[in-house]
Order: sequence, then structure tokens, then C-alpha cells
Amino acid sequence: MKSKEFGLIRRDIDLNGWFEPKYLNNALERLDLKSFWQPYGADGKPAAS
Repeated sequence: MKSKEFGLIRRDIDLNGWFEPKYLNNALERLDLKSFWQPYGADGKPAAS
């Protein structure tokens, strides 16, 4: 992470706790788009379902 290398932050930041996926999941289910949406991980690869 460049920010850490430049001394802008002291430690790595875990963003997993920052976002609540239930709102997205509820909207996708309500709009019948569950099979349309392919979730991806932070590495850019499809996430395991």
C-alpha cells in the first residue's frame, strides 16, 4: 500500500468491517438480480459463494 510506504498511515487498514452487505443483498433479492450479480473479492477474482 503506497500510503503506508509514504508514512501517511501507520498500519494496514481492514475495510471488511466498514461496509454492511445486507443492504445490497436485500436490493438484489428484491429486484430478482441475485443470479445477475457476480461478487468479486478484493483481489479482483470472483468470490466464493
